[in-house]
Amino acid sequence: MRKIIFILIVVLINLDFLMGLWADSGAEYTIIRTTVPPKIDGKLDDIIWKLTQPAELALINAKGTKATKKSLAYAVYDDNFIYVAFHRIDKDIGKIVANTKNHDGNVWEDDEFELFLDVDHDHLTYWQICVNTLNAIWDCYNSGGGCNGGDNIKCETNVSVGPKEDWFAEIKVAFKDLDVKSTPKPNDVWGVNFCGRVRTGIDEWVTWSDIGSSFHVPTGFGNMIFSSKALAVKPVNKLP
Repeated sequence: MRKIIFILIVVLINLDFLMGLWADSGAEYTIIRTTVPPKIDGKLDDIIWKLTQPAELALINAKGTKATKKSLAYAVYDDNFIYVAFHRIDKDIGKIVANTKNHDGNVWEDDEFELFLDVDHDHLTYWQICVNTLNAIWDCYNSGGGCNGGDNIKCETNVSVGPKEDWFAEIKVAFKDLDVKSTPKPNDVWGVNFCGRVRTGIDEWVTWSDIGSSFHVPTGFGNMIFSSKALAVKPVNKLP
């Protein structure tokens, strides 16, 4: 009898542990549909970004501690594409580290932003796109066994730096190029995380979702919830 009770206790403890591994981080981002797609010019001066709620990034593995430099992420979608924008406010903009120029080079060694998308919401597989201030990108698909590059995503990116204390990045990806067969429906959920590295005079890793000590933890990604609400700007790029 004691042996049976002991086995049950062990099973329950391990079950609780596994449930903890699969628990969502609690971070949620509602992504709004747009009827007017933003121009991917790295400037973020489209009205759609001004109407979109940002997600703010904090220091990794520091329980929401604010980073030295403020980093924001935005996302919208339409029938065919998902659009993601990043904005970093940095008074030391002249000290940006930007050495990587080639595709799938060591972009993460520079000042950069990173987008993670778990389109199946399986907490295991995900797409990753990194972009630095030279518009060099690293992109790959992680099937659960690691990211080695070479799995290039057909995405469009652009960046701009300055002239004062800001730098911006925009990413445009077709759903079909993420192996998503159709436009997400209202209330569909993807796993998502917005991350980056700050190297202007300091060295900080920042993240939106509290994922622990590594970006590559899909069980800790936040939930991106697709909304049926649409933001329309008519005429284009002019507030009503």
